[in-house]
Amino acid sequence: MLTVLQKIFAVGCVVGMLSGCGGGSDKPELKLNPVTGTVKVNGEAAKGVSITFVPADGAGADQVAASGTTDEAGKYTLAVSAEEQGIPAGKYRVTFSRLLKPDGTALGPDEMAADAGAENDLAPVYADSSQTPESADVAEGGGTFDFDIKKK
Repeated sequence: MLTVLQKIFAVGCVVGMLSGCGGGSDKPELKLNPVTGTVKVNGEAAKGVSITFVPADGAGADQVAASGTTDEAGKYTLAVSAEEQGIPAGKYRVTFSRLLKPDGTALGPDEMAADAGAENDLAPVYADSSQTPESADVAEGGGTFDFDIKKK
């Protein structure tokens, strides 16, 4: 036979399971829009360029940065995380970097830039969100944004 204390504990457990444990997130659900495009460097498709859309000054509270990396054809797809592709609508500054080793090859996924002697071979202005000349206005529904940037 259950004691009064055991009954209270059992009822408390059932109520806790039914109501949840407050596992909900305070972070609002983002409406993500697909963004793709191509990056060229000095007019040629560029592999291994990291591209990031950074919310512009005065951005809405629901805007977050998103990034991607170009493939062999210079194509990229933006994602806000490994599980979530796309980006909220709004105005963004666009930054670029490409780390190359002294022999001109791309930095491998398990290599550290400092250990490999890798450096950004793009003009420094593109790596700074306050100085980059590139921007994008992402509309509801997303879009395609192509860029042609310069080396150092």
